[in-house]
Amino acid sequence: MNIAKKLYQQPDSVGLVTAHTFTFGKPPDEMLLQCGKKIGPITIEYETYGVLAPEKR
Repeated sequence: MNIAKKLYQQPDSVGLVTAHTFTFGKPPDEMLLQCGKKIGPITIEYETYGVLAPEKR
C-alpha cells in the first residue's frame, strides 16, 4: 500500500486533496474596473477535498 493511500485512510484525514488553478481576464478580455482601468490576467488557486458524492456529479 502506498503512503498516500495510507494517509487517506487515517481517521483524522480530510481525504483526497487536489490543487487547481483557474485563470480569467486574459487579453483582450481583461476585467474592467469601475474607474475604467483594466486588470488581468487573474489566476485563482484553490484546493478541493475528498470525492464528490455520486448523486452530485
